[in-house]
Amino acid sequence: MVTLVAFVFMTGLCASLPLFMDVSLKDFHTWLALYGVIFFGSMSIHSWKSIRNNWSIQEDNQASRGPLAIFQSIWAMLALAALWLLARYVLP
Repeated sequence: MVTLVAFVFMTGLCASLPLFMDVSLKDFHTWLALYGVIFFGSMSIHSWKSIRNNWSIQEDNQASRGPLAIFQSIWAMLALAALWLLARYVLP
């Protein structure tokens, strides 16, 4: 439960970046925060499913190598690709 709360907190912190600083497409911190929302959000989903389904450590390890892990990896790869493309073409 502590892990879930930490992931949700980090997701909220990354998502609230526009409240604390000026957000610009040319700013690397914006893209890093976007990646943080995607990464910590997907990890929050994994933690929530683990708690809801009352998984043991072995079941959690199995799930982290199954379809949920593929889903999280795809999100992470898409976020990294978007960061790379936008940094390459939007930043000077």
